[in-house]
Amino acid sequence: RRALGIRAGRSRLVPAAVTSAPASGAQLPGAGWARTRALGSCGARGVAMNIVVEFFVVTFKVLWAFVLAAARWLVRPKEKSVAGQVCLITGAGSGLGRLFALEFARRRALLVLWDINTQSNEETAGMVRHIYRDLEAADAAALQAGNGEEEILPHCNLQVFTYTCDVGKRENVYLTAERVRKEVGEVSVLVNNAGVVSGHHLLECPDELIERTMMVNCHAHFWVNINILVFMTGPSSVR
Repeated sequence: RRALGIRAGRSRLVPAAVTSAPASGAQLPGAGWARTRALGSCGARGVAMNIVVEFFVVTFKVLWAFVLAAARWLVRPKEKSVAGQVCLITGAGSGLGRLFALEFARRRALLVLWDINTQSNEETAGMVRHIYRDLEAADAAALQAGNGEEEILPHCNLQVFTYTCDVGKRENVYLTAERVRKEVGEVSVLVNNAGVVSGHHLLECPDELIERTMMVNCHAHFWVNINILVFMTGPSSVR
C-alpha cells in the first residue's frame, strides 16, 4: 500500500504524486500575499514618480514666472495717456484713494473724487489743485522758454470735482452718479477703491460692522459698476 500510494479506507489506487497536487484554480499558500505585495510595490513606485514629476513641473513654472516678471520689468509696455480724461476715484479721502488721485493729477487727468468724509475729500482735492497749479506754472515757463510746445496740452482743462457719497448705499450711489453725468460728463477711468477694514476677530466683530463691511467691500462694487461702466463705451475708457 505504501509503495503504490494507496490511502487507507479507499478501494481506488491513487498515486501519491496526484494526491499531493492542488486542485484546479487553487492558490499555493502565500501566493495572495505575494501578489498584494507586488502590486503595492508598483503602486508606491508610481506615487513616487508622480511626486517627482509634479516637483519638476512646479519648479519649472516658478522659474518661468520669474523670467516673465524680469522681462516685463526690463521691457515695460507703453503707458496709456490719461491727460484730459475724466477719472472717478471712490474712497479718495485717504489712503490708496488719495494716492491714486495725486498720481492721476500728475498725469493731467480731470478728477472726480467720491468719499463719505467730506472734509478728507476736500483735503485731497486741495492737494490735487496744488499739483494742477504746479503743472500750469511749468507749462507757462516752457511756453516762455519756447522749448516745450509739444509737451503742453492747451485744451486740457485741469479740474477736480468732489462728491460726498456713501457707496454702501445704493440710492446714494445712483443719485451721485447721475449728478456726475450731468455736471462733469462721461467717465473714462474708474478706480473702484473704496473699502473698509473691521480690524476685529470674527467673534468679536459687531454685527453692524460686518454688515457695513459687506455693503462697502462687496455690494458697492455692483452699484458703482451698474451706474458707471454702462456709460464707459468710448475706445479710451479704462475699467
